[in-house]
Amino acid sequence: MASRFWHSRGVGQYGAFEPRLHAAYLPILAKQVHLNTVLTAVAWGWTEPQEDKYDFHLVDAAIDLANQNDLRLVWLWFGSWKNGESNFAPGWVKGDYDRFPRAQIQNGKNVEILSTLSDSNLQADARAFAALMRHVREVDKNHRVIMAQVENEVGLLGDSRDRSPAANEAFAKPVPKEFMDYLQKHKDTLLPEFRKIGRPPASRPREPGRKCSGKASRRTRSSWAGTMPGTSARWPEAGKREYPSRCLRTPGSMRRR
Repeated sequence: MASRFWHSRGVGQYGAFEPRLHAAYLPILAKQVHLNTVLTAVAWGWTEPQEDKYDFHLVDAAIDLANQNDLRLVWLWFGSWKNGESNFAPGWVKGDYDRFPRAQIQNGKNVEILSTLSDSNLQADARAFAALMRHVREVDKNHRVIMAQVENEVGLLGDSRDRSPAANEAFAKPVPKEFMDYLQKHKDTLLPEFRKIGRPPASRPREPGRKCSGKASRRTRSSWAGTMPGTSARWPEAGKREYPSRCLRTPGSMRRR
């Protein structure tokens, strides 16, 4: 029978990983605060500064420090999104608007948030995350890395949804059946404000791809969120192919924790 590991965790530096700073405070976390796990940021832009050329020296430094202090690590993968923005994507992604389109808010204004509807972006990000997990599998001989959170707070700041032409086309279609099925399946554990959204109007048959009910602003946000289930599944799938059981899908915001 596999043994359980109860982790008492803390968040390391939430921005750039600085080995010298971590070397100073990790012993304090381990010996004085009695933590056994540290959540550590790993950004796409740090690990793939040039396309298909990876640099994992910060990852290796974190694993070395974890070995020295008998700590476990949970990666926070800052890929295409972190706190609703795309600040941690590589420069070669940020500089190519044609290949990696941005979301738009009202009045057609581009914002520095990568589109969730771009296959080019999704494939590039998933490939980088897979490379990270492959590297961890190869170098982490003591299994210090126990988990990885994939992306961090995917969202859109400045509007209730993406209003680019591609997004408007997707928004005009029925809500994805998978999303509506999820709402129905988990209706008893949804937050109260989301329960009505998952309830189809009484006058409309429960056909696949039905629309959301509820206030307009909630329908807008929920329909936009409906584009995310298939999107957010790609990174864990890519990572698990390289290192099974070390990936965690980004927690949903509509279910009680």
